[in-house]
Amino acid sequence: MVIKPYLDGSEDDKDKVNVVHDFQAEYASAPQSIVYEDHIKVDEIRAGVLYTKLDEIAELAGVPIHRVLSLFDIPQTTYNKRKREAQLMGTRDTELTIYMEQTLRFGLEVFNDEIGKYQHWLDKPIISLGGVTPLSLFDSITGIERVRDVLYALEYGNLA
Repeated sequence: MVIKPYLDGSEDDKDKVNVVHDFQAEYASAPQSIVYEDHIKVDEIRAGVLYTKLDEIAELAGVPIHRVLSLFDIPQTTYNKRKREAQLMGTRDTELTIYMEQTLRFGLEVFNDEIGKYQHWLDKPIISLGGVTPLSLFDSITGIERVRDVLYALEYGNLA
């Protein structure tokens, strides 16, 4: 990656060059997973995931598949057909699925892999979420972010 600073002949040109060189050195030494993480995520979203991923979400959340399908507004019969035909989800549903799975796995870490306690928490009304269950907010990215915020608070010792 080559970045050329805009040089205008002022005394600040030397500082601009130093900042660019520092950035390039830091970028070059960064692990590949950090540098390309968002790029890989976007590529994965665009490629789509199989509908079978929703089974994994249901298992991780400890709920029947029909509850997960309701978050996506997908009828059971449509889901069964798409799963049987090994169809890929569209980009919006894929993004929601990936973010949902990441959040569920993060929550399990916060609960020290105590899946029973975590699944109970997912289905329990939480005051800091406005008295709704965390799982009920998994129908949108914004809702999932609210759940993540509460999980971060729990991870750092704040009551949620």
